[in-house]
Amino acid sequence: MIVTGGAGVIGQAICRRLLQSDYVPVAADLKPAVDELDLEQAGLRGALAVAMDVSDRGSVAEAVTSVVADGETVAGLVNCAGILRDSFLGELDEVKLELMFQVNIAGMARVTDVVAPLLTEGSAIVN
Repeated sequence: MIVTGGAGVIGQAICRRLLQSDYVPVAADLKPAVDELDLEQAGLRGALAVAMDVSDRGSVAEAVTSVVADGETVAGLVNCAGILRDSFLGELDEVKLELMFQVNIAGMARVTDVVAPLLTEGSAIVN
């Protein structure tokens, strides 16, 4: 079960719950976050971690390929990656807006597009 944003607080909680349900969660997140994630300390013994930038289709494909190359099957996908770059009213920053769109909207679609062909009957995608 791939969990985007898996190194974040909500992503880690989802991974812990998946472990309790006998899934092998894959915490997928930006490389710096994955590098800092101590699976044991986070209560995620048995989980996997993989670097993935949901705003980059190549990164998504590489991460998913590495997961299935290790013999894991993809039982589902939880799209949990998300960012907020807020601004004051009247000070909209187009760069921040584009980054939020690429992660929060297009990222979800990108990951789903790459993972969907690997899913089997009974699999689930949670957005």
